[in-house]
Amino acid sequence: MARSLGYQFENAINSRFGKNGKGGFDKHSMRKNKVDTTDKVFSYKERESLIKLGYQIDKFMKKNYPGIKNVNEITAEHMQSFLNVKANTNNKNSLISIKSNLNKLDKVSSKRYKTKSGYFMCGVTTPKTTCKNNIRQNVSATPKDWSRIEKEMESSRSKANNLIRLGYNLGLRVESLSNMRACDFDFKNELVHIVDDKGKRDRTLKMTDAELCKKVVGVRTGKEKITNMKPDSINRQFKRLCEKAGITKFKNARTGIHALRKGRACIYARELKDAGMGREAVLGEVSRFLGHRTSRRDVLTKYLDEETIDYISK
Repeated sequence: MARSLGYQFENAINSRFGKNGKGGFDKHSMRKNKVDTTDKVFSYKERESLIKLGYQIDKFMKKNYPGIKNVNEITAEHMQSFLNVKANTNNKNSLISIKSNLNKLDKVSSKRYKTKSGYFMCGVTTPKTTCKNNIRQNVSATPKDWSRIEKEMESSRSKANNLIRLGYNLGLRVESLSNMRACDFDFKNELVHIVDDKGKRDRTLKMTDAELCKKVVGVRTGKEKITNMKPDSINRQFKRLCEKAGITKFKNARTGIHALRKGRACIYARELKDAGMGREAVLGEVSRFLGHRTSRRDVLTKYLDEETIDYISK
């Protein structure tokens, strides 16, 4: 293994990403048939997330343990140290997610390089966060924020602008924007289909701005993607717009377009309340709108601000 640790992790991840590294595993079918899924990578999003983490580990190891050249030389002590550093900049939920991805890296690496499973995660625990700025889940874009951002778009020619508008309009994840296809837009019935979103879930939303959708789709047809832009590129444009607009709270909370998604959730919840829905019904519909499971806890704890919760609880 003469390549970098990051490359070695990427190689291991691709080896467990469906047939010939091209995806294709059916998680739900495999679980139904009681097939072990812990050492397999199912979606492009999961693959990208794991690869990104692998290169973060590479950078950390070069700085702190430069003598480690092969993935199978990494120990639980190294990974505990890596997680402890992450605790300085990530909240509790993020740390849990990082540890889960580390466990997956452990599994795919052990399969690829034929080592004992758990060789660098055995005994590793999730540390307590020491992040002073632990407000990421509570920051959302207000209508005033959005007005300022839209104003800055007037002097910008970035192709990401209409994608950002679409994301705010439909409360989408930035990854969803990057993966949407022309066939996902049903202009006849004024519907937008969100396919294979987080958790392999699909949902259908009302097309509230047909003209914007037509601009985004353009002349593309069928399964052509509406953009070649990556999620990071779209988020970078959003951050540039916020910087020009003098909005710093998203940067301070280390969040991007997800703040627009939360802002749209708050607006939608108030609209539903005004339409006569009760609190539980509002939470259920907002959960569906966002593409979450039927549980309403995430909507309460991560998406709706206190003012909105009070408003729908009256």
